[in-house]
Amino acid sequence: MDAARPSRKRKRIANPVKQTTETVSVKTTACDKSQAKGPHEASQSKQNKVTFTTALEQRELEEFAASDRGKAATEVTIQAECSDENSPKIDFGVVSFANLESLNLRCQAVKALNFQGNNYPKLKHLRMDSLLDEVQSVNFDLPLLETISFQFVNVNDPRGFGKSLSRSPRLKTFSSYKLYGLLMGSKFHTLALPRCEVLDFHRAEGLLRLKLWAPKLKTLNLQSCHELEKVVILDRKPQGYTGEDYEVDGEPTPYTVNIDNVCERPAGNVLTHTRCVRVLGKPFD
Repeated sequence: MDAARPSRKRKRIANPVKQTTETVSVKTTACDKSQAKGPHEASQSKQNKVTFTTALEQRELEEFAASDRGKAATEVTIQAECSDENSPKIDFGVVSFANLESLNLRCQAVKALNFQGNNYPKLKHLRMDSLLDEVQSVNFDLPLLETISFQFVNVNDPRGFGKSLSRSPRLKTFSSYKLYGLLMGSKFHTLALPRCEVLDFHRAEGLLRLKLWAPKLKTLNLQSCHELEKVVILDRKPQGYTGEDYEVDGEPTPYTVNIDNVCERPAGNVLTHTRCVRVLGKPFD
């Protein structure tokens, strides 16, 4: 059994995200957001990009998803304040956004990272920053996903992490900073990422063991993964991943790995594989 890990509540103040002129900021109120009218909402609907500047409650999320604006939205941003540790926790697994391509969450409490392809068939970009409280689990199946960014995210149950990423065969970039809760005892996180070029686990907490099939990988950042023990680069695709999206042409790419401030030299072949052309950092004396 995995070692028990105490629950954490973290307050993080990240750098404010600059809004473009294409994104209309909508102040969350207790009224029905789907019934809002006026010049702001007309412009917003035309551009299909929506930004909420306060945290949403579950009822508000469901009402927005069912509204015409929600059904048409291609980009949704929740950019709340990080000072409210009692922020309502919402569940994206019970709503659908048929046209959503980009979802950005900052300082919103989320029940779980549960995103299924039938509810999010066009989602390509997923960004989570300073989520309040921990998320229960990671379980998504997003075949069109291209980029993921997790910053200051705390996961309670990490068992679905590897499978979730691997169900996104078009993923090109995974970036994270202070991703907490990846501890699985002696078990490996196994990733099958046929098109991924960048994997960034900067200061990932609990990342002990990793198996990685990523023939297009160019950059692997393991900086300050203090508990890291073993990383294995796989030459063959793991079992269970079939279909055209998992077929790869050409020779595997060379990669650079950053192991700066890792406590001990990681076992496995990540530093000695023929694809490894550069090692950055000093992990040990």
